[in-house]
Amino acid sequence: MSELIIWLSVTAVGVLFLAVKYQDYRTKKESQRQLLLARTMRKLYHLTRLESAPGIYCPPSVKLVIANRRMAYIEYLRSNGLGHRVKNFDIDAVRKSIHSLRELIVTDSELDAIELPPGTMESSEAQQSLNSLLIFLKNELKAPDTVYHETRRAIQVIELTAVKCALSEFISRGNAARRANMLGSARTHFENGIAKINDHPEILSSLKDYHNLFVTLLSETERMIATGTNEITSLPLTPEHGLDRMMGNEKPRW
Repeated sequence: MSELIIWLSVTAVGVLFLAVKYQDYRTKKESQRQLLLARTMRKLYHLTRLESAPGIYCPPSVKLVIANRRMAYIEYLRSNGLGHRVKNFDIDAVRKSIHSLRELIVTDSELDAIELPPGTMESSEAQQSLNSLLIFLKNELKAPDTVYHETRRAIQVIELTAVKCALSEFISRGNAARRANMLGSARTHFENGIAKINDHPEILSSLKDYHNLFVTLLSETERMIATGTNEITSLPLTPEHGLDRMMGNEKPRW
Protein backbone atom coordinates (compact mmCIF):
# COMPACT_ATOMS: atom_id res chain seq x y z
CA MET A 1 0.00 0.00 0.00
CA SER A 2 2.79 2.35 0.90
CA GLU A 3 4.49 1.60 -2.41
CA LEU A 4 1.31 2.53 -4.26
CA ILE A 5 1.10 5.79 -2.38
CA ILE A 6 4.74 6.56 -3.20
CA TRP A 7 4.16 5.70 -6.86
CA LEU A 8 1.08 7.90 -7.02
CA SER A 9 2.96 10.74 -5.34
CA VAL A 10 5.86 10.48 -7.78
CA THR A 11 3.45 10.31 -10.71
CA ALA A 12 1.56 13.35 -9.45
CA VAL A 13 4.80 15.30 -9.09
CA GLY A 14 5.83 14.23 -12.60
CA VAL A 15 2.49 15.25 -14.09
CA LEU A 16 2.62 18.57 -12.27
CA PHE A 17 6.17 19.15 -13.52
CA LEU A 18 5.16 18.39 -17.11
CA ALA A 19 2.11 20.63 -16.79
CA VAL A 20 4.26 23.52 -15.58
CA LYS A 21 6.77 22.93 -18.39
CA TYR A 22 4.00 22.77 -20.99
CA GLN A 23 2.49 25.98 -19.67
CA ASP A 24 5.90 27.66 -19.85
CA TYR A 25 6.26 26.40 -23.41
CA ARG A 26 2.84 27.76 -24.41
CA THR A 27 3.58 31.09 -22.74
CA LYS A 28 6.91 31.33 -24.53
CA LYS A 29 5.38 30.41 -27.90
CA GLU A 30 2.60 32.93 -27.46
CA SER A 31 5.12 35.60 -26.49
CA GLN A 32 7.16 34.82 -29.60
CA ARG A 33 4.00 34.93 -31.71
CA GLN A 34 3.02 38.32 -30.32
CA LEU A 35 6.52 39.66 -30.96
CA LEU A 36 6.39 38.37 -34.54
CA LEU A 37 2.99 39.96 -35.12
CA ALA A 38 4.20 43.27 -33.69
CA ARG A 39 7.31 43.12 -35.86
CA THR A 40 5.16 42.40 -38.91
CA MET A 41 2.98 45.43 -38.14
CA ARG A 42 6.06 47.64 -37.94
CA LYS A 43 7.35 46.23 -41.22
CA LEU A 44 3.99 46.88 -42.86
CA TYR A 45 4.08 50.56 -41.96
CA HIS A 46 7.77 50.71 -42.89
CA LEU A 47 6.78 49.77 -46.46
CA THR A 48 4.70 52.93 -46.70
CA ARG A 49 7.66 55.02 -45.59
CA LEU A 50 9.89 53.32 -48.15
CA GLU A 51 7.42 53.96 -50.95
CA SER A 52 7.33 57.67 -50.14
CA ALA A 53 11.06 57.97 -49.42
CA PRO A 54 12.23 61.61 -49.56
CA GLY A 55 14.38 62.82 -52.42
CA ILE A 56 13.31 60.24 -55.02
CA TYR A 57 10.33 59.03 -57.03
CA CYS A 58 9.84 55.30 -56.50
CA PRO A 59 9.93 53.36 -59.83
CA PRO A 60 7.32 50.73 -60.82
CA SER A 61 9.65 47.75 -60.24
CA VAL A 62 10.29 48.77 -56.63
CA LYS A 63 6.62 49.59 -56.03
CA LEU A 64 5.75 46.10 -57.27
CA VAL A 65 8.07 44.40 -54.77
CA ILE A 66 6.70 46.60 -51.98
CA ALA A 67 3.11 45.78 -52.99
CA ASN A 68 3.86 42.04 -53.02
CA ARG A 69 5.32 42.22 -49.53
CA ARG A 70 2.46 44.41 -48.30
CA MET A 71 -0.02 41.79 -49.51
CA ALA A 72 1.90 39.02 -47.70
CA TYR A 73 2.00 41.00 -44.44
CA ILE A 74 -1.71 41.86 -44.56
CA GLU A 75 -2.73 38.25 -45.23
CA TYR A 76 -0.46 37.00 -42.44
CA LEU A 77 -1.88 39.45 -39.92
CA ARG A 78 -5.47 38.70 -40.94
CA SER A 79 -4.90 34.95 -40.62
CA ASN A 80 -3.62 35.54 -37.07
CA GLY A 81 -6.71 37.38 -35.91
CA LEU A 82 -5.40 40.91 -36.43
CA GLY A 83 -7.63 41.89 -39.33
CA HIS A 84 -8.91 44.83 -37.31
CA ARG A 85 -5.36 46.21 -37.16
CA VAL A 86 -5.06 46.32 -40.95
CA LYS A 87 -8.59 47.44 -41.82
CA ASN A 88 -7.15 50.68 -43.25
CA PHE A 89 -5.33 48.64 -45.91
CA ASP A 90 -7.56 47.78 -48.87
CA ILE A 91 -6.34 44.33 -49.91
CA ASP A 92 -8.33 44.44 -53.17
CA ALA A 93 -6.65 47.72 -54.06
CA VAL A 94 -3.26 46.14 -53.34
CA ARG A 95 -4.08 43.23 -55.67
CA LYS A 96 -5.12 45.63 -58.44
CA SER A 97 -1.94 47.64 -57.89
CA ILE A 98 0.21 44.52 -58.29
CA HIS A 99 -1.60 43.59 -61.52
CA SER A 100 -1.33 47.08 -63.03
CA LEU A 101 2.34 47.47 -62.07
CA ARG A 102 3.23 44.16 -63.70
CA GLU A 103 1.45 45.20 -66.88
CA LEU A 104 3.16 48.59 -66.84
CA ILE A 105 6.64 47.12 -66.51
CA VAL A 106 6.04 44.58 -69.28
CA THR A 107 4.52 47.05 -71.74
CA ASP A 108 6.84 50.00 -71.12
CA SER A 109 10.15 49.08 -69.52
CA GLU A 110 11.51 52.60 -70.07
CA LEU A 111 9.22 53.83 -67.31
CA ASP A 112 10.94 51.45 -64.92
CA ALA A 113 13.57 53.90 -63.80
CA ILE A 114 14.06 56.17 -60.83
CA GLU A 115 13.56 59.85 -61.37
CA LEU A 116 15.34 62.30 -59.13
CA PRO A 117 14.28 65.93 -58.81
CA PRO A 118 16.61 68.33 -60.67
CA GLY A 119 19.56 69.37 -58.56
CA THR A 120 19.08 66.61 -55.97
CA MET A 121 20.96 63.83 -57.75
CA GLU A 122 23.93 64.26 -55.47
CA SER A 123 21.93 65.07 -52.33
CA SER A 124 22.51 63.01 -49.21
CA GLU A 125 18.73 62.70 -48.78
CA ALA A 126 18.36 60.92 -52.11
CA GLN A 127 21.32 58.66 -51.38
CA GLN A 128 19.94 57.73 -47.96
CA SER A 129 16.59 56.85 -49.52
CA LEU A 130 18.31 54.71 -52.15
CA ASN A 131 20.33 52.92 -49.46
CA SER A 132 17.15 52.18 -47.48
CA LEU A 133 15.45 50.75 -50.57
CA LEU A 134 18.51 48.67 -51.42
CA ILE A 135 18.67 47.18 -47.91
CA PHE A 136 14.97 46.28 -48.09
CA LEU A 137 15.27 44.71 -51.54
CA LYS A 138 18.35 42.63 -50.69
CA ASN A 139 16.59 41.30 -47.59
CA GLU A 140 13.52 40.65 -49.72
CA LEU A 141 15.61 38.61 -52.15
CA LYS A 142 16.30 36.14 -49.32
CA ALA A 143 12.61 35.68 -48.48
CA PRO A 144 11.30 32.21 -49.46
CA ASP A 145 8.10 33.64 -50.98
CA THR A 146 9.69 36.46 -52.97
CA VAL A 147 9.21 36.73 -56.75
CA TYR A 148 12.90 36.45 -57.56
CA HIS A 149 13.07 38.00 -61.05
CA GLU A 150 10.93 40.98 -60.01
CA THR A 151 13.04 41.64 -56.92
CA ARG A 152 16.28 41.21 -58.87
CA ARG A 153 15.09 43.74 -61.44
CA ALA A 154 14.21 46.27 -58.73
CA ILE A 155 17.67 45.85 -57.19
CA GLN A 156 19.30 46.57 -60.56
CA VAL A 157 17.24 49.75 -60.95
CA ILE A 158 18.25 50.98 -57.48
CA GLU A 159 21.92 50.06 -57.94
CA LEU A 160 22.07 51.93 -61.25
CA THR A 161 20.53 55.02 -59.69
CA ALA A 162 22.87 54.82 -56.68
CA VAL A 163 25.86 54.77 -59.04
CA LYS A 164 24.44 57.75 -60.95
CA CYS A 165 24.03 59.61 -57.65
CA ALA A 166 27.67 58.99 -56.77
CA LEU A 167 28.80 60.10 -60.23
CA SER A 168 26.75 63.30 -59.98
CA GLU A 169 28.43 64.02 -56.66
CA PHE A 170 31.89 63.59 -58.23
CA ILE A 171 30.90 66.02 -61.00
CA SER A 172 29.50 68.56 -58.54
CA ARG A 173 32.58 68.45 -56.30
CA GLY A 174 34.96 68.50 -59.25
CA ASN A 175 33.33 71.56 -60.78
CA ALA A 176 33.30 73.32 -57.40
CA ALA A 177 37.02 72.60 -57.04
CA ARG A 178 37.71 74.05 -60.49
CA ARG A 179 35.86 77.24 -59.62
CA ALA A 180 37.99 77.50 -56.47
CA ASN A 181 41.24 77.08 -58.47
CA MET A 182 41.81 73.66 -56.84
CA LEU A 183 42.55 71.86 -60.08
CA GLY A 184 44.39 68.99 -58.39
CA SER A 185 41.32 68.18 -56.32
CA ALA A 186 39.10 68.56 -59.39
CA ARG A 187 41.24 66.11 -61.32
CA THR A 188 41.00 63.60 -58.48
CA HIS A 189 37.19 63.83 -58.42
CA PHE A 190 36.93 63.27 -62.17
CA GLU A 191 39.38 60.36 -62.04
CA ASN A 192 37.36 58.83 -59.21
CA GLY A 193 34.24 59.16 -61.34
CA ILE A 194 35.82 57.24 -64.21
CA ALA A 195 37.06 54.58 -61.77
CA LYS A 196 33.53 54.26 -60.35
CA ILE A 197 32.15 53.63 -63.84
CA ASN A 198 34.83 51.04 -64.57
CA ASP A 199 33.88 49.23 -61.36
CA HIS A 200 30.45 48.50 -62.88
CA PRO A 201 31.04 46.93 -66.31
CA GLU A 202 27.61 45.27 -66.18
CA ILE A 203 25.87 48.66 -66.50
CA LEU A 204 28.53 50.42 -68.56
CA SER A 205 26.16 50.96 -71.49
CA SER A 206 23.77 52.86 -69.21
CA LEU A 207 26.62 55.10 -68.02
CA LYS A 208 28.05 55.97 -71.43
CA ASP A 209 26.99 59.63 -71.25
CA TYR A 210 28.53 59.96 -67.79
CA HIS A 211 31.77 58.38 -69.01
CA ASN A 212 32.03 60.78 -71.94
CA LEU A 213 31.37 63.75 -69.64
CA PHE A 214 34.06 62.67 -67.16
CA VAL A 215 36.59 62.19 -69.96
CA THR A 216 35.84 65.71 -71.23
CA LEU A 217 36.05 67.30 -67.76
CA LEU A 218 39.28 65.46 -66.96
CA SER A 219 40.83 66.50 -70.28
CA GLU A 220 39.90 70.15 -69.70
CA THR A 221 41.29 70.07 -66.16
CA GLU A 222 44.58 68.50 -67.23
CA ARG A 223 44.93 71.14 -69.96
CA MET A 224 44.41 73.89 -67.38
CA ILE A 225 47.06 72.33 -65.16
CA ALA A 226 49.48 72.06 -68.08
CA THR A 227 48.96 75.70 -69.17
CA GLY A 228 48.77 77.10 -65.64
CA THR A 229 45.53 78.93 -66.43
CA ASN A 230 42.08 78.27 -65.04
CA GLU A 231 39.75 78.47 -68.04
CA ILE A 232 36.75 78.68 -65.73
CA THR A 233 37.89 81.82 -63.88
CA SER A 234 40.28 83.09 -66.60
CA LEU A 235 42.94 83.55 -63.92
CA PRO A 236 46.60 82.48 -64.14
CA LEU A 237 47.55 79.95 -61.51
CA THR A 238 50.45 80.45 -59.13
CA PRO A 239 52.06 78.27 -56.47
CA GLU A 240 49.70 79.97 -54.02
CA HIS A 241 46.86 78.33 -55.93
CA GLY A 242 48.47 74.96 -55.42
CA LEU A 243 50.11 74.67 -58.85
CA ASP A 244 53.17 72.93 -57.37
CA ARG A 245 50.90 70.40 -55.69
CA MET A 246 49.00 69.80 -58.93
CA MET A 247 52.22 69.12 -60.82
CA GLY A 248 53.49 66.80 -58.12
CA ASN A 249 56.25 69.20 -57.03
CA GLU A 250 54.94 70.02 -53.57
CA LYS A 251 57.65 69.91 -50.91
CA PRO A 252 57.09 67.83 -47.77
CA ARG A 253 55.71 69.81 -44.84
CA TRP A 254 57.90 68.06 -42.28
